[in-house]
Amino acid sequence: MKEPTCKLVCTGCGLEMPYRDRSLAEQAAELHQLRDPEHVTFIVPPDWSPEEPVKHT
Repeated sequence: MKEPTCKLVCTGCGLEMPYRDRSLAEQAAELHQLRDPEHVTFIVPPDWSPEEPVKHT
């Protein structure tokens, strides 16, 4: 099994979901943000930790 290449994180609910395919992570991010304006998602490297600041990529 391939290792994750990125991670979807949400600053609104604390979600952290690893993905092997960035395009799937981007689709999931779009759907997740539709739930509520408080859900703000970012695609980050797989080794990112919550202590690091997030930035849009």
